Amino acid sequence: MTARKISLMCWTTAIVAAASAAQAQPAQPSGRFAVSATLGVLRPLNASVTDVYGRRLMPFTAQLDVRLAPDLSVFGAVKRVSADGHTVIVGTPVADESYPTALRMTSVRLGAQVSKWIAPRWALAAGAGVSITSYEETWPAAGLAVNDRATGFTALAEGRYAFRARWNVIARLEYATIPESTTLSTARVNLGGLDASGGVRFIF
Repeated sequence: MTARKISLMCWTTAIVAAASAAQAQPAQPSGRFAVSATLGVLRPLNASVTDVYGRRLMPFTAQLDVRLAPDLSVFGAVKRVSADGHTVIVGTPVADESYPTALRMTSVRLGAQVSKWIAPRWALAAGAGVSITSYEETWPAAGLAVNDRATGFTALAEGRYAFRARWNVIARLEYATIPESTTLSTARVNLGGLDASGGVRFIF
């Protein structure tokens, strides 16, 4: 074997080894901050909410993560949910008499989460915190509206796939409680529920 062939083989081996090592490294850069935006499907867990607004609401969430340690970060997020429905007036002489109604909710979520790379481009994260929600329910035909603020609990689990150096595709599962206090009944109604969402995350 000539010296030229040996040199070519050495260079080829070195290039393959370098490419394999680069591919094996996590794709996440060492940025301290990350912003994400997700759109999802929220399923309320309270029957009175689903009776009026249905079983599938569509929340939009914008979130900022601040990394404090390699696997620990704190987050702050804003979630918006809007829904239109029809409410049935109980005890009216007209059967199935209903009126249009609308629900608007804005939640601020604050908490902490841990994350871990489980493969070169895959990571998992989980966290919990507090959710502060301002909500308003209106009945346009009757000229009525109620609004208030509720503080509840939130927990989330997230999967991340790094498809670019600073970009992740994420899938998030979240549960939140929103114990509203303006209902006319004696029991509070939980306006929260379980939602699954997907979106993108940018690290800087």
